[in-house]
Amino acid sequence: MTSQITSLVEFFEQTGIKFRIFDMGRRVSSISKQQFFAFEQGKQPYPMPLQLQAWIGILGWPGEDTSKHFIWFLKMPLDESGNINYAARDDLLHRLVQIAEAGLQGDSGPDAQQSMEDNPYGFKPNDDRMAVFHAKALKSLAQPASQFYRHTQRYFSGQEGWDQWSSVGMQGIADMVVRLEEEQNATIISKAIPQLPLPPLEALAKCLENEAIPTSISEALVQRVETELKQQEPELAVVSLCIRAMSCAPATGLRQQLLEKILQTPMATSVDLLVSIAGRAWEDLKQAHIRLLFLEALANNPAGQEVFNKLMADLFFIPGMREELMQTLREPERSDTLAQAIGQFFAAIRSE
Repeated sequence: MTSQITSLVEFFEQTGIKFRIFDMGRRVSSISKQQFFAFEQGKQPYPMPLQLQAWIGILGWPGEDTSKHFIWFLKMPLDESGNINYAARDDLLHRLVQIAEAGLQGDSGPDAQQSMEDNPYGFKPNDDRMAVFHAKALKSLAQPASQFYRHTQRYFSGQEGWDQWSSVGMQGIADMVVRLEEEQNATIISKAIPQLPLPPLEALAKCLENEAIPTSISEALVQRVETELKQQEPELAVVSLCIRAMSCAPATGLRQQLLEKILQTPMATSVDLLVSIAGRAWEDLKQAHIRLLFLEALANNPAGQEVFNKLMADLFFIPGMREELMQTLREPERSDTLAQAIGQFFAAIRSE
């Protein structure tokens, strides 16, 4: 069996398991079988690498019986071009074949999950990623939302009082966010955003960052930031969270105008803000003017060269970003501070 299987896609198809694949790194988002198979065959890099790893969630079930579904979380090392590490892939496949031959796949989902927890390629997502994954899994299997869904709707509708956020769980928020097109959830959330205290705003942002949110929610987030920026001492966390929340939104113009404005304020050099942009809104860095503002702020961050190197290295390995970054790194109008930070970054790479 091992010699016949050269990919996870083939493994599931040969064992009769239906499956869906999700990226669990930069966003919780689906990856098509064709795209993932091309990655496994070395024909294209992993679409959204994080820290030189592919962080993958797999939802599988035997035949037509979705009630026996199981979940695996796998991390796969990548090379410096974001391509698959064949030795790691082959080792993982060997372990999966052993699980299959032991009868632990499909109709024995829980045992298979325990086996994967003992696998060196397994990992446990943090709570917000887990909640979003479960919400997406339930929806994709045409199953109802969790028991927390209705209470969350009441809270975001303002019926419980905005100060009663401690009774609202992450799972209910995730359920509501993945069902934005249902039951006026998008309208409810957009109206709630101006009122939310910081804790529920943070939980909401961690869910919204995985969705192509409607313009009404993007506009509410922009307005929340604009209101915050007018304060005598703007709260950085609010700004960073709103950027994260709209990072996957189709309203790119709104987001990029906001980023350009924020990156010209004193808070631009904040490490939290820079991490939010690099980790969640990296696609906006393909815009030359935003990219230069970002890199200048990064070069002046208070934590110094270590943070510059870490974020630059992470961005360098996203498909298509290396070329964009190199253009700006050669920009003759860059500051002396940025030029120095760039020099130290490449010196660190050469020394590794």
